[in-house]
Amino acid sequence: MHQPIELLKQIRWRKFACKAATVVATEVLLNSAGLDTIGNYAEFLMEHRSTVMEVVATVITTCG
Repeated sequence: MHQPIELLKQIRWRKFACKAATVVATEVLLNSAGLDTIGNYAEFLMEHRSTVMEVVATVITTCG
């Protein structure tokens, strides 16, 4: 009964390890190629967009 549960835990850890290794490898590759700045800029734009949307929603609810 415990064997399938342990097997699932091992599979989850393997998937996590693979995903983490992929993220780290991608970061290293982009950073060495000088493209990490582009990724950071894209993140900045997405954050900025959500901030603007929050401000607009606040103004609409306050003034409306």
